[in-house]
Amino acid sequence: MSEKIDGRKVTTQLYTASRDWEAVIVIKRGNDQWTLGIDDEAVAHVEETTATVTNLDGEIDAPIWVEEVMLSMEIERVEA
Repeated sequence: MSEKIDGRKVTTQLYTASRDWEAVIVIKRGNDQWTLGIDDEAVAHVEETTATVTNLDGEIDAPIWVEEVMLSMEIERVEA
């Protein structure tokens, strides 16, 4: 799936065949990429990213374009 957020193309890929997670979401914008594992409580966990992340008491300060994609999928939290 692709959409424009803040005028830039964001591509999202959803994988449901994962041993470790309920689903895996890969979000890309330009050279930036976030790979997130989704647990059974609909919490996203950062598996891999090209960004430098800030950990705020277990939650990650993700960029707005990642947050918008996650909220559209009804996932409200991104953790380390």
